[in-house]
Amino acid sequence: LSTLQMAGQSKIFLEFLSRGVFEVDQVDYDFTDVIVAVVAAALLFAIVATSLSILRSHNKAPLPAQIEIYRRVLRESNLKPQSCDKGPGRAIQAGQLLDFLSHFQTFVRDRSMYYIVSNILEPLTAPEKLSFAELAGPGMLDWFVSHYWGHAFCDFCSSIQKHAQVAPGPEGWHHQ
Repeated sequence: LSTLQMAGQSKIFLEFLSRGVFEVDQVDYDFTDVIVAVVAAALLFAIVATSLSILRSHNKAPLPAQIEIYRRVLRESNLKPQSCDKGPGRAIQAGQLLDFLSHFQTFVRDRSMYYIVSNILEPLTAPEKLSFAELAGPGMLDWFVSHYWGHAFCDFCSSIQKHAQVAPGPEGWHHQ
């Protein structure tokens, strides 16, 4: 704004304050009308802001919401998760691994175990202070698999699935 325009606006504002009447394009606004309009706008803003805040608090972000859903799925299949000794009795089946991948595929994509552990497994297991195997229902080890955490998790799962299909256990590959 130029100095002249600013001076003109200051004059209008001062006139508004002194007389309580503001003229714009030959429309008179009484001071009371302006105050009512400002209060109504502030009230509307407060209502909208509160509504948005309430909506945000009820809707978790997609990943935390999916973690909560999966925690409930695990509770249905393992009613009383409990800790167990580390070792061959603390293993998961190929099917449990693939179910995990299927549930979180949207978030996993081509990410590595580093992402899986910090963003999914730790938040999933932290409330119960148990390992994933203990939450999912541990079983006895048939095959021990070591893997590099830097590879894509979905590639690792694909390798496990192919191995389980080639060397199925007595209950079928999904239960190995």
